[in-house]
Amino acid sequence: YAASSGDHVSLVVANGSEAFLVAGDPSALRRLQTWCGEACRPPRPATRLLPVSAPYHCESLLSGACGAALCALRSAAGHAAVGSDALARPLISCVDGANLEG
Repeated sequence: YAASSGDHVSLVVANGSEAFLVAGDPSALRRLQTWCGEACRPPRPATRLLPVSAPYHCESLLSGACGAALCALRSAAGHAAVGSDALARPLISCVDGANLEG
């Protein structure tokens, strides 16, 4: 789905055969939600917009964030490598639940 204005939403993950997570600009997501309600034949898909405080799954909203985070880490660490033992929070895979701390 691409809105006529050029805004895009991204399919992030399929949570089953009938459940999907999409991410994107809130206005594009609202247009997608409206389109699903109007253009889809019954039974129409159920949609809901979730409040998000950090754009974890949205590439367009995260553009540049990884590079900025790495620059900040390098500055704070004096260009030293930051090892997994320096993590303040657990790092768990959202794919299989594995502990990625090393």
